Amino acid sequence: MKTLIIKNVLIIIVLFLASSCIKEPPYTYSYFTIVNESNHNLAIRLFNRNFDFKFQNDSIHLLSNDSIGFSRSEKESISYPFPHADSVYILFNDSKLLLYKIPLDGSRNILDYESYSGGMIKEYEYRFRYVITEQDYFDAIGKK
Repeated sequence: MKTLIIKNVLIIIVLFLASSCIKEPPYTYSYFTIVNESNHNLAIRLFNRNFDFKFQNDSIHLLSNDSIGFSRSEKESISYPFPHADSVYILFNDSKLLLYKIPLDGSRNILDYESYSGGMIKEYEYRFRYVITEQDYFDAIGKK
């Protein structure tokens, strides 16, 4: 009986030690910079239609030739710049709108890190840059 108890305790210890050796998946850090190279001031607004709300602190304001940086981290994968948003609009000079939304269709989209320049700078670390240009202003539609 004593041997059985010792055997069970040893099995439990071995299982505990084996499970504690399992490595946690690493975090991947993604750094994003959005640059306004247009000649217009703008606001970027984030939305999520599935939850029927706009985000608190949902506006990013950029003057002409200004930029903003932010970071995200995820376990094991590259993060999207705005992971909880399903649509974004850029409002130029409070008069013209440029809309981006999910699902992604392969065209240039501020919601998709594939539309950003940059990439891996070292293992588990990425740096991305998205440039809003004068062409984006011309592509925007008049605000109604």
